[in-house]
Amino acid sequence: MIRYLSIIVLLLTGLLAGPVAAQDGTETLVGDYDVDHGGFGGPVVKLSTVDGTVAAFVGGRGGWIINLRPGHTVVLGGGGYGLANDIEAMRFNGAVPEKRASAQTYLAFGYGGVEVEYVNRTQRLLHGSLQVLIGGGSVSFRDADHESLGDRYEDELFVVEPTAHLLLNVTSFLRIGGGISYRFVSGSSLERFSDADLSGPSAVLTFKFGSF
Repeated sequence: MIRYLSIIVLLLTGLLAGPVAAQDGTETLVGDYDVDHGGFGGPVVKLSTVDGTVAAFVGGRGGWIINLRPGHTVVLGGGGYGLANDIEAMRFNGAVPEKRASAQTYLAFGYGGVEVEYVNRTQRLLHGSLQVLIGGGSVSFRDADHESLGDRYEDELFVVEPTAHLLLNVTSFLRIGGGISYRFVSGSSLERFSDADLSGPSAVLTFKFGSF
């Protein structure tokens, strides 16, 4: 579900990034360019922990960029992210219930939602932003073939994730950002994985392609 949400978000923001009026003033490594409004989309990688284990989340985000006045920009959009590496969940005595598979199971964890971001002095070569995601997701157990164990081992989640970014204007159409976020999760009742186990900080790498 998270993968399809990311694709939809990127397609919608691509449409929002249509022709816009250019202005002088943006500092970039290659050329100067600025617009009153625009849009972007791009991939995101987050390095975090889940239950004390290193966790890599991969996804994408996009949004509509509104330059309110010089130095003050608001971004309205969304994003979706999913756990990309194997994190061991429960080990059953014998086969996984209702499946002829390995007794070892793994965690499946994804989330997404609406994102609002404030960008300060976007025309500067290096600048900062504050962002918050509000949305939901799901956590469940899966087997080694990435098949779900069923509703008994699945919970719906509420997620809030604030992020602080430092952004670099690489070209007129590319921004690269590094940041730190904290994922607040509520709603898990799975054995071994409480809300606290699923919550935690992340190091965030973001690529923004679009009209800024």
